[in-house]
Amino acid sequence: MDIQMRQEIDQLADTIREVYDISVPIQDMNEVVQTLGGTINFDLKVVDGKIQKNGKGFNVFLGSQDSNSLRNRFTIAHELGHLFLHMGYKIDLQRWESVNREVYNRLGFSAEESQANEFAAAFLMPAEQFLEQARNTSKDTIIDIPLLAEYFHVSQLAAINRAKYLRLISW
Repeated sequence: MDIQMRQEIDQLADTIREVYDISVPIQDMNEVVQTLGGTINFDLKVVDGKIQKNGKGFNVFLGSQDSNSLRNRFTIAHELGHLFLHMGYKIDLQRWESVNREVYNRLGFSAEESQANEFAAAFLMPAEQFLEQARNTSKDTIIDIPLLAEYFHVSQLAAINRAKYLRLISW
């Protein structure tokens, strides 16, 4: 994924949070999904997560019952990435109505999966706020990844990857 695509995804995540008045750090992903017009459902047959059109709304399906676990928070945000980026929800009515693929599963390593992961990171850890928190919590030149992860309610791996993409730490 090139820098321009990453910037466009970051901007889209920022716009969605702004339009729907979603403050960061996000406390309750179930509330976010409801605000956006969807529901969260649990299905033990689902490996990680999936999203499905439901009339004018959508359903997010999780394989685990805790919608606010660190893993599920990222999975939900990932599915929202598919919803906006690939299905055109609330952005491109024609694409939304014409989308033939009603279900996206969180599996694999395709370009769409990478984009949905990028959206999830940008949605949960907006660049500006992430950089500010990193500055505020750093000691000397050492970034406190555990503290950043805790602040944004994400895993340490998600915080490390976001820090890498924002060039705070090297690969």
